[in-house]
Amino acid sequence: MKECSSIADLVRQFGEPSHKVPEDGFEIWHYALGVDSGNLYSIHVSVWPDQSSQIYMHMEPTNLPDWRRRA
Repeated sequence: MKECSSIADLVRQFGEPSHKVPEDGFEIWHYALGVDSGNLYSIHVSVWPDQSSQIYMHMEPTNLPDWRRRA
């Protein structure tokens, strides 16, 4: 994901995110990776109007059953 040169390139390679959260002046896109042992793992991308982004891993507790995203 970090090798993508633009937001359009990110969407072309990885598709639309499973969830978008609007923030003050930007969005956080969520790409879910799966649930393991009560934790939801995902990649988050902060998307700014000038097309800059920051990509980071995220984990949070969940009651969802275990699953993994297939490549």
